[in-house]
Amino acid sequence: MKATIKDVAKNANVSISTVSYALNGGEKVRKDTRARIIDVANELGYYPERVKKLTQSNNNKCVGLFFNSWYGPVYSKVVKGIEKQLHAKGYDVMALSLSNQEPGTLERYLNNEYIDGAIILSSEIPDEVIINKASEQLPFVVLDREIHSDNVYSLLIDNFGGSFLAVKELINSGESEVYFFSGPENSYDSQKRLAGCLSALGYFNISIKKECIINAEFEDEIAYEKADQLFKRTTPKAIFSSNDEMAIGIIRAANKHNISIPTDMRLVGFDDIQMANLIVPRLTTVCHDKYKMGVQAATLVLDAINGEKGLDSMRMLQAELIRRETF
Repeated sequence: MKATIKDVAKNANVSISTVSYALNGGEKVRKDTRARIIDVANELGYYPERVKKLTQSNNNKCVGLFFNSWYGPVYSKVVKGIEKQLHAKGYDVMALSLSNQEPGTLERYLNNEYIDGAIILSSEIPDEVIINKASEQLPFVVLDREIHSDNVYSLLIDNFGGSFLAVKELINSGESEVYFFSGPENSYDSQKRLAGCLSALGYFNISIKKECIINAEFEDEIAYEKADQLFKRTTPKAIFSSNDEMAIGIIRAANKHNISIPTDMRLVGFDDIQMANLIVPRLTTVCHDKYKMGVQAATLVLDAINGEKGLDSMRMLQAELIRRETF
């Protein structure tokens, strides 16, 4: 007599609905319970082909997402794009904010057998950790950093080109000296944006003084304080801020010192966050499609999980200058 689903449920000591969920890849069944059900079904010869497929499958339909913090106007749109694309393809997201985590937390998550791939939005995870953990069974997509290794795929913003364009436009408007507000020294984005700024100045045979490079850690409050100190000494004719949050802090400091933008000083930011179009004056900035970046990151990790051949190990999203009222 052929085994039935009732036989499997009885021998596995679970309900019929649990057997159905387990053998059809349902998300509600614990991994150990599913394994027990599959073993029983194998023994009884119930749906042998389906059970064989599940036993051999290593796809849990879950992608790990690792980032520095839950907050931030740039990555929130990136994460939205990632989540929507993964959910549309039937995948779950296991997200982990790395801020204030206990030592070893990341390793435990990366060793978690429930994820099929990972998307990294954090610069805090060392390259060697990613390189050592990446495999055909666990491919990685990293954003805003370059890692050259098997099963690791880099998705980049054209930080250099966007910065070059912004500074070039400032110089073409008649400015011969440009101040640069930078992010953290270990930030890939900040390094590339500084390189683009310096290259644009070099293109016009303009040198930049050391005091014209101001580190404000990508933070609006720090930028406000640094700009406040700067404006007590001088009024720069042009500032390129390597992110919009710092540019907003600069605008606040300019208002305090009655500096009119763009009459007294031109200002360009980078990222085109939502506040860039709401603040007064509205911020001229370098724009990149953050939601699209999330969608592409999700698509890339899914292609790698599914064994697509010939994937580019590095992809770059173009940036453009959005002119508003601070230029």
